[in-house]
Amino acid sequence: MKTFKLSNYYYFLYVTKQDYDHAFNIAHLEVLKDLDLSPTLAARIYYVKEDYLWKLILRSRQKERNANSLYNTYNRNNKILNNI
Repeated sequence: MKTFKLSNYYYFLYVTKQDYDHAFNIAHLEVLKDLDLSPTLAARIYYVKEDYLWKLILRSRQKERNANSLYNTYNRNNKILNNI
């Protein structure tokens, strides 16, 4: 069994930032593709940080909603109904 040096920045198997980022992107895409897969489970499968994955998923879902003008967090949902 191969032993890995634990780094301050990366989890378990990942020695370089590129390896970690690749696994993180795969986990992110898996969660977006499969609605039954929770970010918690994907983080455990791919050994990535769970809170960062949750935040990325929430941001991507919010961007998707805002693109369709369904919800806007910047309080600009008001529309001018009358011509002045």
